[in-house]
Amino acid sequence: MSIAIENRKIRIGDIKDLWRKNHLQLDIPIIDMHHIWLIYLILVLENDLKLGNFKTGNYNFHQISSELITFTINNFAIEEEIIKKFKYPQMNDHFNQHTLFVNYIKENTVVGKIKKLEVIEDTIFFLKNWLNEHIKIEDRSFVDYTNKNGQDINKFVKRLIDNDYISLKVTEKQKKLYYYILQKKFDIKIESKDIVSEVIKFWKTYKLGIGIPILNMQNLWLVKLMIELEYSFEQKNPLIRKDILRRIFREVEVYYREHFDVEESILRGMNFPGKIEHFKKHDDIKELIHSHKKQMETNKEMPRELAVTLKNWLVSHVSFEDKKFKKLYSKNKESVTKFVKQKIIDKKFIIHPEQLNLYSVIKVMLEAEAEG
Repeated sequence: MSIAIENRKIRIGDIKDLWRKNHLQLDIPIIDMHHIWLIYLILVLENDLKLGNFKTGNYNFHQISSELITFTINNFAIEEEIIKKFKYPQMNDHFNQHTLFVNYIKENTVVGKIKKLEVIEDTIFFLKNWLNEHIKIEDRSFVDYTNKNGQDINKFVKRLIDNDYISLKVTEKQKKLYYYILQKKFDIKIESKDIVSEVIKFWKTYKLGIGIPILNMQNLWLVKLMIELEYSFEQKNPLIRKDILRRIFREVEVYYREHFDVEESILRGMNFPGKIEHFKKHDDIKELIHSHKKQMETNKEMPRELAVTLKNWLVSHVSFEDKKFKKLYSKNKESVTKFVKQKIIDKKFIIHPEQLNLYSVIKVMLEAEAEG
């Protein structure tokens, strides 16, 4: 028996073998489901290498990058809530390991087709090591700690989900795979569609803030657009889905035009040493988005491809490349702030009320959470 997702068939028996051989089951359904999905992604990478898909040029690593980003956001969010709740003594060490995983994904996420075979091989090695050293040992350790103290993790998780204290996303394919491996249904109902909570979770996990308010505001809006696009996949009416896709394309084009104008003006003003290479990445993503748009009417998978592209861009560029000018900005904060304010007054930089509202709401929520 095999499971096919995105035209990639993986034998259920292979997933079971890895799962059982490494003794990875924690008996926390939501976390077990995340970990089973991670094994699936590892086997997809291995299978594509064996089939030579990389050599033929038909292999897109950015789809797996996107799935790994989603894995970190959902899995780490629930794990860290559990660990904080039950005051696990090794909490900081555990969170530091999560940070290392996030940093690896940021540095190796790919927008478009991958060009280096070593990145795939290194990623497989890294993920398998995560199974054996983090999930098998570290995750088991905090579960044993709570069990030893008579604490009910699953009861706490149910309360988190039922009361919408945490926003999680679960797909039908993940539920199906969970059933195939464990022979029991995933019976936790997850119906939350709180876009603001999803934006905050993504923003916090990948530390997207770069210190410059206008750029943060624009990037928050792009995260919102990406999440709205992903939610639209569940919309059964094809006409509504198409309308949403058209709107997202329009707004993404406005984002890139305005955001790149602001960012490039700031980088020129600070005389950022890597500005030429940085601007080239801006041109590349604009070209990729334009290519996606041309296929909008003919490629039924285009909404998913656009979501993958946006997600990978946020992680590989905003969370990684943009951080390279953060230190330079801190030295020029006063002059940059004055420059941006004057541009806004002169109406050269545009502030959209809806973007400002989202930025203000999330800023207050993040500050309140930090104080709490």
